[in-house]
Amino acid sequence: MKKQESNWRKQVVFAALAFVVLIFASSSAVAQKFKPGDRVEVDPSGINDWMTGTVLPFLEKDQPLFQGEYYLARVLIDKWKASYPEGVLVQTKHIRTSKDGAAKPPQNQLEADKTQRAGNETAKNELGAKFKPGDRVECDGSGINDWLKGTVLPFKENDNPGLEKDKTGKYFYIHRVRLDKYASTKPEGGLCFTDRTRPLTGAAAAPPPVDNSVGKVTVDENNTLSADRPILDCPVQQTRVKNGARPSAELLKKIIRCDKGEKPAEKGMDGAMTIDVTALEIAAPRPWVASRDSGGRPGTIIFPVRATYTEKTFYRTRTVVGENWIRIINFYVNEFGEWQSGSEEPVKGPQSKDIPRFP
Repeated sequence: MKKQESNWRKQVVFAALAFVVLIFASSSAVAQKFKPGDRVEVDPSGINDWMTGTVLPFLEKDQPLFQGEYYLARVLIDKWKASYPEGVLVQTKHIRTSKDGAAKPPQNQLEADKTQRAGNETAKNELGAKFKPGDRVECDGSGINDWLKGTVLPFKENDNPGLEKDKTGKYFYIHRVRLDKYASTKPEGGLCFTDRTRPLTGAAAAPPPVDNSVGKVTVDENNTLSADRPILDCPVQQTRVKNGARPSAELLKKIIRCDKGEKPAEKGMDGAMTIDVTALEIAAPRPWVASRDSGGRPGTIIFPVRATYTEKTFYRTRTVVGENWIRIINFYVNEFGEWQSGSEEPVKGPQSKDIPRFP
């Protein structure tokens, strides 16, 4: 009886071992059905929507042999390359050999890995590194088919040029692009998804003309931004004169510069302003008129002065320019024997522009 029981136990153990061997053998067969480099068709959603792709080596984080009920393979789907450049895990029951046939298998796994790494690098070059700093491109940053010209910039330290999510939750490679339209307010540029960036060619690729009307600025030890030239010390020191004396054009230019706001930036700040008087014409003197003149008194001699000037305000990212103001400024000698500006008459407003100051 004991002998029969022993034989029965041996048979059970043998059957169990055979079952385990069978399971692992079949597991290996299923898991190894597709190899890295094989061209396949996949239906990852299980709705009979078959797409072509290429089998990739598993990533370190994958568990390739068994996930719940089905074996898996990692597949780079052609249609999803931009969104999932590392491929996706697909159940093997939703994978079949491509109608185009399987790719020629590599000689060994090392070669397969090498081939795949090269393929991944090519994909990155096509997607993540499609454009290099200095390239002229168009970017549809808003995703509403509003293409704006710009220049690709190097990434900043806190950028993540590999993968970024957009609002749909999909992944795209990105570039940092300075848009021409916003260069003065955002000279550091912004991130633009690769699938929303396209190259500019021919005449369209020409960068915007460089505006050299603003010189170099500096930053002192207090982080105060300078103007591109020394600031006039205001108010202007004057020598006492008599009512009716003809004014000096150079003196009036200095007075206009001070009156129109020439000043340095406050400590640690930007916002320095310069006033450049580019033309000045002194008309014949006339007597003071109460209804016309805001300064002076009966008997005061008024000198109308036609002045053309440009104002510049220096910010850290841009310089705001109001170019070619033209005004008639009525000057007179005040009770202290100094020239003073009185009422004004506008002739022409300025041409305004923002000149970006690139880092």
